[in-house]
Amino acid sequence: MSGLCNKVLILAAGLGTRMQREDETAVLDEQQAEAADGGEKVYMPFEKGPFLDYSLQKILDVKEVMGLRSLDVGLVINPKHTKFRQYYERLGERLAEEGLNLTCIHQKPQLGTAHAVLAARDWIGKDDFVLWNGDNYYLGDVVGRLMAYNGGDCACAGYDRAALIANSNIEPERIRRFAVIEVDRNGYLTKIVEKPENPDKDYPNASVSMNAFRFTSDIVQACEMTPPDPKNKDELLITKAVEIYIDEMHRPMKVIPVREGVIDLTQKGDVNSAANFLRRVSAPSWYQG
Repeated sequence: MSGLCNKVLILAAGLGTRMQREDETAVLDEQQAEAADGGEKVYMPFEKGPFLDYSLQKILDVKEVMGLRSLDVGLVINPKHTKFRQYYERLGERLAEEGLNLTCIHQKPQLGTAHAVLAARDWIGKDDFVLWNGDNYYLGDVVGRLMAYNGGDCACAGYDRAALIANSNIEPERIRRFAVIEVDRNGYLTKIVEKPENPDKDYPNASVSMNAFRFTSDIVQACEMTPPDPKNKDELLITKAVEIYIDEMHRPMKVIPVREGVIDLTQKGDVNSAANFLRRVSAPSWYQG
């Protein structure tokens, strides 16, 4: 792995079961309620467009800053989310004019984040790629840092917990349930723990993973080796694939320290707080409002 990475894989095929749960405290307009009830959280409409559009604009901005002629984006989707699919197929034609090649990749059935990578194996080919969650908008320059990483191995964004709490729309209790990262003295990942039971006690100094990675295509092999997780509906988890990658395949993964926030869109209660953050973000260049 070396040089600029021009592939980004966005995971957007989740069933959105937590977004579909009733929440009498959430105030959603008619279109937002329709998206929430359908589990199409990354298609959630906001003032300047759907949630995912903000991330696509950030990718386009990074492309321009880095001087890349073209950049490929793989969007892993649930084929049942028809409006979502049709919208991004149309938008792909517009983005292609600016050198951003958008490919919709169907994941069926939806068996977890590592399974999503397997669904994209043909799109990945032999190339390096950056991966992140479609229901997160990553503040700051973490996207560009992962794309530009030139350390000769894979990389993972390691979020400072206090900074994440201070700069995100995510409650501290939810952040405590996120995967934690242990790092050696040279800054390499040694352990990643999904849903730790007591992170404050057991991992007081650990960083938090927000599923933002830079991989070589070898991660596909690790995903193939990943067993179903009985604690998570027998899904194939990317965190387990990362463990296999470093422990069994003996591949190093550098942890890039991040002191930024993330706008999260997991449940109905996140919609209003996400809207407040996104009002400060420039509209995507294709926004017609």
